[in-house]
Parts: sequence; C-alpha cells; structure tokens
Amino acid sequence: FRPIDMRRLLQLVRKETIIPRDLLDELEVWGNKLLELEAGELHAVPQDDIVMHFEEGFPVTFRRVGDKLMVNATQITMHFGKIPSEWLRIASTDMLRREMAGNGHTGKYESQVFTTRGRGHGATWLESPLVIPLARWIAPDLSLAEWLGEAIGKLSVKRGKTIVRERPRVAAPGLPCMDCPMPQDMESATRLILELRKVVSESLPKIVFYEEFIENRDWFKSTRIADELGISPRQLHQFLAEEGI
Repeated sequence: FRPIDMRRLLQLVRKETIIPRDLLDELEVWGNKLLELEAGELHAVPQDDIVMHFEEGFPVTFRRVGDKLMVNATQITMHFGKIPSEWLRIASTDMLRREMAGNGHTGKYESQVFTTRGRGHGATWLESPLVIPLARWIAPDLSLAEWLGEAIGKLSVKRGKTIVRERPRVAAPGLPCMDCPMPQDMESATRLILELRKVVSESLPKIVFYEEFIENRDWFKSTRIADELGISPRQLHQFLAEEGI
C-alpha cells in the first residue's frame, strides 16, 4: 500500500463518508507528506544550486536533478505564510499534475515532487513547470509567475534545447485520377469521368461526416480543441480566462 494509493482511496471515501471533513484533510496532508518523502528517496543526488532573486530578500533556488530543473517551492510559499503541501493537496492541483505527467510536460507523477531534510535545508522541491501555477495560486496579483517563467526559460536555454515530442504527420491520401493527363479522346475522357465519379462516391460519407460534426457544428468540447493544439485543457482554459473569453 503506497502513499499514492491512500490519496486515491481518500478521494473515494470523501464522497460517501460521514467522517468529519477536517479529519480527512489532516489525513490527506499526512499522506501528501509521505508521497513527497517517497518521491525524494527516488531522486538522484542534486548538482549545484542556482539562486536567483525575484526581489530583494526573495531568493528562489533552482536545482538540476538529472535532466530536470527543480525549484524550491518552500522558499516561494514561505513569503506568503503558506507551505507547498497546502497547494499540493487541492484536487485541481492533483489533476494538473497528472495532466502534465501524462502529456510529457513533466516526468512521472511520483517524481514531480521531492523533499530535502535537515536543519536549515528542509524544503519541498517541485519540477519547474509546476511552480508557475503555484505562483499564480499564491500570488495572483504579482508578476511572480511571469518572472519564474522567464527564469526557467533562461536556465533551460543554457542547458540546451528542449526536445518536444511532435505527432507524426500523416500524409494526405493520394488520388490516382489527379495525376492523369488531360484526355485526348472521348474514350479516355469517359474513363476519367467514371474514375472521378468513383472517387466522389467513396468520399461522400466523409464529406457528410465532416459537415455534420465539424462545418455545421456550433460548439466543440474544450478537451478536443486543446488536444488539436497540443496543450492541456487547463492551459486552454487559462488562456481563455486571460483573454476574457
């Protein structure tokens, strides 16, 4: 029985239990800490830290762990009187983490977070793509999220180009009749007409489907639009909200 299994169990129990909500919250916090500790044990020994300042007295430490860039989330949240686990235990945060792990924006779910222990060194570290939504949650009125995005971008460029996985492009189906030369007599013209009629007949179901489900449709699910754009639904919703749509 792993910590991540306990979190899933808690999500199910919340729907059908009479146990006080605050008790379940405490249990979830405890389970989240166990999850962070488990992830920490899976991480490699860190390399040199990079410290940058959002403003005077507000340092943020970045750490390379293998091919990942981790960020000290405790340094960020402590300035606002909070701790990272308060954000990590929110249901929408858990969904975001799973989305990012699923679409390759981060590593595996279990390795997105780890903790360091020791006097003066205890901290919760998040994989870099996660600290931007954390910053928007904890300081929506500041430019902290934008600053973190720029800092992560600079550090990523120094490290080397990020490999983006693209979908394989499917070649458009070829139509033999389109390569045929212009007919020189009635017989070859008749053959070409028959071939074109066959192509139209075979394509008709696809045309009807397209008009019904695409061309004449007034709405689309955001998940489908996000998938076509190669982003997560959450990122699409964030963009639409920022644009006032």
